[in-house]
Amino acid sequence: MILYMASTTQQWLLLIVSLPTASATARMRIWRALKGLGCMALRDGAYLLPAKADREQDLQDLADECIREGGSAWLMAIAPRSADEDASYR
Repeated sequence: MILYMASTTQQWLLLIVSLPTASATARMRIWRALKGLGCMALRDGAYLLPAKADREQDLQDLADECIREGGSAWLMAIAPRSADEDASYR
């Protein structure tokens, strides 16, 4: 017999960005856009958002902008390891 567990957690998008210190304008523009999307800041440069197709494209656009500005960006889909961890993201 095979049992399947329904997942009670959802996928999340994690965007990690780093911009040169000389890019204050780009840094502020990207930060405002992330805030406007409703991203939660995990720490400086690390932002979390529930995974949805349209949000993924928004975050990819911001990652691309960060790279154009001479910075680095990583966009990842992550899953919490437990329901408690998922709840802590909210």
